[in-house]
Formats: sequence, C-alpha cells, structure tokens
Amino acid sequence: METFQRETSSSQVDRWDAVDNYLVCISECSLDDRACVTRCMEVHLKPEDNELGAG
Repeated sequence: METFQRETSSSQVDRWDAVDNYLVCISECSLDDRACVTRCMEVHLKPEDNELGAG
C-alpha cells in the first residue's frame, strides 16, 4: 500500500509540475498569439507525455 501511495503522490507532483510549466510558458506568450498558447499546451499538457489524461 505504501508503494502505491508513493507512486500516486509522485504522479500528482508530476501533474502539478506540468501545469506550473504550462503557466510559465503561456505567461511568456503575447496575449494575441494563440499559436504560442497552443504550443505551450501541446508541450506541457500532452496526456501521453505526462499522464494528465490518465486516471
């Protein structure tokens, strides 16, 4: 059970790190640059890369 909790906790940290990185990325985009925002989303929030869509 302890191993499962550590894995779950690690997964949750990874998810929040991805969200933090996404927010940093979009803060560097121009407000009118939707391509930049889309790129940030694709790079930092892709479910297959960081398991955001898993669960």
